[in-house]
Parts: sequence; structure tokens; C-alpha cells
Amino acid sequence: MDEVDGVIVSCAACSGSSQRTSCNNAFSEKGIVKVHWECWSACNLNCGFCFRTRGVPLEEEEAKLLLLAIAASGVTSIVFAGGDPTLRRDLPLLIAYSKQLGLQVEVQTNAHYMPKSMAELLSGENISLIGLSLDGASPNTHDFLRSTRGNFDRVLGFLNICRAAHKPVIMRTVVNKNNLYELADIGGIISKYDNVIRWSLLEFTSIGDGYANEEKFKVSRSAFSKAANYAASQFAGRAEVDIYYGEAKKGTYAMVTPDGHLYGTSYSAEGRYPLVGSLLRNHLSDLAAGLPFHSDNHHRRYGSPLKQN
Repeated sequence: MDEVDGVIVSCAACSGSSQRTSCNNAFSEKGIVKVHWECWSACNLNCGFCFRTRGVPLEEEEAKLLLLAIAASGVTSIVFAGGDPTLRRDLPLLIAYSKQLGLQVEVQTNAHYMPKSMAELLSGENISLIGLSLDGASPNTHDFLRSTRGNFDRVLGFLNICRAAHKPVIMRTVVNKNNLYELADIGGIISKYDNVIRWSLLEFTSIGDGYANEEKFKVSRSAFSKAANYAASQFAGRAEVDIYYGEAKKGTYAMVTPDGHLYGTSYSAEGRYPLVGSLLRNHLSDLAAGLPFHSDNHHRRYGSPLKQN
């Protein structure tokens, strides 16, 4: 049990006689530096390759307890993901609370809901890093893959806001049958933005909705490798180009469902990763012990606070 800025951070299961010293920094001692929380299950897009889990999101008070447990686990960073986190009304409060707990904050958003107040929040000082996706070199391809007209323009519009605010951005592209031959053109767009610090070319994996829609998106390993490497060779921007193969995801992530359950990315059954336990009910030491985790993969992904995805 620790105190940060007057707030007691602790494992949610540690109380009275059930307190364990092994829960303090249990995740960091295993080598975990960052946790992804799918804080809002709903989304305003309908991407056929979405990997997110569904569930009832935590109410504000339970969400704070979750953040207290994450801080107590010793990690340095939290990602607010989804669904889309911008649809969560208390997102500003939870971001500020995370900062109070000493956590660096990343927000992964599809940029579709971006009124002025949200753009100011996400480009402001409480956010260390923004994650965006660009899956086509034109609205025709990107908006088709995202099943929503206008998203291409909104992604680039928010990217411009982030550039003006000098906000670092990770850009992701899910490589699939529909965009395989325009990766270099996507790179041409991204190269214009000096605040994009990494462009990740992600191999499609059959997880979540992608499990049911595999035939619509999957390309061979050789086709993925050839197209991604060509795009990387043609890229003229300042960003690191990361060609991310499916097996590199194994044991890399500490993920949290909307309702607070921890899971890893080691193996899947019917397109879903198995849950380890609840951050609101189980001891952090037990969760750390049960998480499928590969420290080398994790550290290759998160070698420094701004080298994140």
C-alpha cells in the first residue's frame, strides 16, 4: 500500500488480514510497464477486424478503484482504449485522476467524435501519447474498412490538431486484402507529419470480430511481408516504421476489459483471449502470476515512455 499525492493506492483485494506485500508493484516486478484498459465498450465505427472485448463499462467510482489498483501494480503507463474512449463522459476526470496517481496516459481513438472540448483534452498536457489509425490512402478505402463515411477526414483533421500542439502520435495500419497495394501511399500521407513518431504496419490477426470475418481481410504471410517491407523502403518521413507480425503479439500486452478483467495475448479460443481475473476482486500478485507474458516482447514494444503502441 502506497500514497501518491495524498491518495492511497492499493490492490483492490488487499484489506485487513488478506493484505499481501507481494501485491505492491506486482506487475512491474514481472516487467510490465503499461496496461491497456478498454474503458468503453461501445464504438461509433463498425470495423470488421475489431479485436475489442465487449462488456458493461465500470461506473466512475469503480473505475477509480481500477486505476488505484493499476497504480499499485507499479506500471508507469495506462492506455485508455475501447471501443472508443472519447464516448465516455467521465474520460476527462479519469485522465486527470490517472495523472494524479503518477501514470502516463495514452489515448487510442478513432477520432470520429472530436468536438473542440475533446480535441483540447486529448492534445493537452495530461496526455503523453495519442494512438490513431489510418487504413487507407483515400476516403474510399479507409472509410470502407471503418464502415463509416467521413472518418478518413476526421483522422487527418485531428492529426493536424495534434501536430499544432506538438503531441506525439502513433499511427497504425491493419494490413489486409483491401489496402495491401496502397501501403506506400498511406506512408506518403503519414510522412507529412513530423509529430508521428511511429507507423505500425500490423499483420491482421483473427481475434474478436476478425475471427468471424477472416476471409474478408486475411492475406498470406508472404504478401504481408512483401507489401509492408516495400512501404517501409519507400517511407520518407521521420517516424519509425514498425512491421508487426502476429506472433510478436504473444505475451506482449496486459489488457483489461471494460468491466475490469485482466487478460493477455498468448493464445486464443474461438477468437478470444482467456481472462485471468478481476482487478477489482483478485490480488495483484495472483493476476501477475497468471498473466501469459513475455517480457522481451513487451519491452521491445515499450522500450521507452514514448515508444509505445
